[in-house]
Amino acid sequence: MTIDDLRLPAAAHLDAIGATRLLVPVVDAAGGRLHTAVPVHVHYRPGSDIVVRYRAEVTWADGRTVGETILAASRTTGHYPGALPLVADSPTGPVEASVWRWPFDPLLAGLDTAVRPPTAAALLTDIVAGPVELVVVAYRPCERAVVRVTGADGTVVYLKVVPPTELPGLVERHRLLAAAGLPVPQVLAADEQLGIAVLHALTGSTLRDRLRDGTGPWPVADRFLALRERFAAVPAASLAPARRRLDDAVLHARMLHRVLPGHATRLGRLADAFAEAARTEVRPAAVIHGDLYESQLVVDGPEIVGVLDLDGVGPGDPVDDLATLLAHLGYRRRTGEVADASLGHYAGDLRRQFAAEVGAPALDTVTAAVTVGLATGPFRHHRPGWELETVTHLAAAERLLGW
Repeated sequence: MTIDDLRLPAAAHLDAIGATRLLVPVVDAAGGRLHTAVPVHVHYRPGSDIVVRYRAEVTWADGRTVGETILAASRTTGHYPGALPLVADSPTGPVEASVWRWPFDPLLAGLDTAVRPPTAAALLTDIVAGPVELVVVAYRPCERAVVRVTGADGTVVYLKVVPPTELPGLVERHRLLAAAGLPVPQVLAADEQLGIAVLHALTGSTLRDRLRDGTGPWPVADRFLALRERFAAVPAASLAPARRRLDDAVLHARMLHRVLPGHATRLGRLADAFAEAARTEVRPAAVIHGDLYESQLVVDGPEIVGVLDLDGVGPGDPVDDLATLLAHLGYRRRTGEVADASLGHYAGDLRRQFAAEVGAPALDTVTAAVTVGLATGPFRHHRPGWELETVTHLAAAERLLGW
């Protein structure tokens, strides 16, 4: 499969096995020798940017051969600062890319500090006793990373790394939500130069863990609706608007159109449906989480005792959080990640009660929109048979729309 993007010509070259030769210069510059590199994850926004992550094997000067993570990216606004710039000629003009090795992310200035025990421990003086153990929980190139830190005494905190210009907004969102009584992690410290926030660890299991284990009881609809009302009561004046799921779905459908041209008609129809809904289904904005699903919720039995990942909090469509939760539950069922048969009944009960609150047509349309966004996952993660899995999720979105 070749990505054909006239505004982003590097996309056709980066997301391919043959891209290995593009990665050689950054390894050579560090004193290593690259043996193999396989693309394992891609984040692609047509006509804008692409970032590809590779699993590589490198031999270093001391004779060690180890696994490494290397990334290559291209964007219409030029090279990424601090990364190795590459330019190649082609019949249609120059092809530009930027390459870097983990953890030297060009936009996450604090990532290298956050993922090395000595520097992380120095950052956490008087918060966590060293030596420390680190686990990288999440990494989205150029956007954010989360590192779990466990101290010698068992104390756990999290380091959230964002572009430094985004740190003040992140800290402000945590402060606002905590002041409103929402159960969010406390910001223990922040380094504005590095873009690192030190977050208190919430106690409990995520709802995703409970669903996987089949450990109940799970929160009922009233708990989610009450959480929604608590978000809506947060002062919105200092918060940027949250992105609407309907708008995102149009972009996701267009991206899938690029990588699944054989399904162009159905993807065009989906994009048109969501664009029309975004124009016509305008609801009064309220502060929402913006990406609320089972992994972001810490629970204690039937109670929601914590909310994570506040990057998208802001005034937005009040249906979005409810629909996002339902779409993710449907995704877990279709992928078989949660095998418990009662998940279907649970999701059905939530849907009925959410629909009574916001209306079934609006809820189902936005749930379909989020489902199309989730349908990009198999391609992004380069899972075997991703095309068939993607089509399965698209069919689920179409059923939600009554097609």
